Amino acid sequence: MCVAKIDDSAYSRVMSHENNQIKSTNFLLCELFALFLSSLESPPSNSKQILKREARLDSNLSEKMAQVLFEDIFQVKRIDPDGKKFDKVSRIEAKSQQFDMYMQLDINTEIYPMKIDEKFTMALAPTLNLDGTPDTGFFLQTNKKTLADKYEYVMHGKLFKISEDSSGGQPKVEMYASFGGLLMLLKGDPSNASTFELDQKLFLLIRKV
Repeated sequence: MCVAKIDDSAYSRVMSHENNQIKSTNFLLCELFALFLSSLESPPSNSKQILKREARLDSNLSEKMAQVLFEDIFQVKRIDPDGKKFDKVSRIEAKSQQFDMYMQLDINTEIYPMKIDEKFTMALAPTLNLDGTPDTGFFLQTNKKTLADKYEYVMHGKLFKISEDSSGGQPKVEMYASFGGLLMLLKGDPSNASTFELDQKLFLLIRKV
């Protein structure tokens, strides 16, 4: 009987090579499994971008459907130019920055004080509902978000007069509204009145800059 003698060093090299192959295979399997788990935990980057884009579109759509007819930053020029007539109300004169509109506005200064040179954003909208649906004009204590959440002072009233003033050479539109007896005159370029209608119900919203 013949017995072949295997060289110990050759045997060790063979076993070491096989062990390295097994380790490499196991490492590759672990990497593939980790990659699979990560794909389950988070969507692809393209999906994230799509979700962000859809969120922005929804936000922009809500803003557009809120139907803000006019918005600009005004600066208070004078307060009670004809003298103070009521204890809790002041009439302010203000000029807007973007559309160069002149405004006279009666404000309850007891709850919302105003100072000369102070700047504020003023907006006019037919509804406070972000989806654009008509508003009753009554305040309801709910958790529903409305356009009023972005402002500090809100009045509800009616646009009762739209006229044109050509005395200065260049025609100017004049819009008059009453908010429970507090009056507003908004005067300027006629293009800024294109979205308004006579007897239209309006919300006037203000926040300081």
